[in-house]
Amino acid sequence: MIFAQISDLHILRKGQLAYGVVDTATMLAAAVDHLGRLPFAVDFVLATGDLVDHGTAEEYAHLAELLAPLKVPCFFVLGNHDEREALRATFSREGALVMHPVPASIRAEGLEESGYLQYTIDAAGLRILILDTVVPGEGGGALCTERLRWLRAQLEQHSGPTVIAMHHPPFDTGIAHMDSIALKGAADYEQVVVSFPQIRRI
Repeated sequence: MIFAQISDLHILRKGQLAYGVVDTATMLAAAVDHLGRLPFAVDFVLATGDLVDHGTAEEYAHLAELLAPLKVPCFFVLGNHDEREALRATFSREGALVMHPVPASIRAEGLEESGYLQYTIDAAGLRILILDTVVPGEGGGALCTERLRWLRAQLEQHSGPTVIAMHHPPFDTGIAHMDSIALKGAADYEQVVVSFPQIRRI
């Protein structure tokens, strides 16, 4: 089982450039084309936040158009540039935030259970936990008691190899402007993570 990760797509309305200079749509189209030409099969794609730049329905529609050539499911993680309800309205299906049908070999579920955009993906013995770190209107993220309770419950239910997918880094990156926005609750998150040896990647 192989999955690809892409992140910080920052898709805008057609014809717009991110920060006035970056053609994110063309870059994403090139990435999708590259994924389709890999010499091995990718089972699904994981897009880990900042999918669009302003969280509008028009931007999500443009994102869907750019991802249409993918032959496999693309699962989404919420980022601080995203908007919960617009993202949910565009991509909520089959217990997940996903584009393209999910095959029987992959099970996704739990999207509506926590109140946040969090869910699980199970594929070939690997569990991926999609964690919502967004605080509406803020650049920085947070992991509150409720979200950490959900995370711990998922980890207690499944002892096999696990990946946690989240947008905000739970550690210093060395990039000053990234570290300045940070992730509230990172220390509490660390206490959860160190308790579960099945976590292979974050």
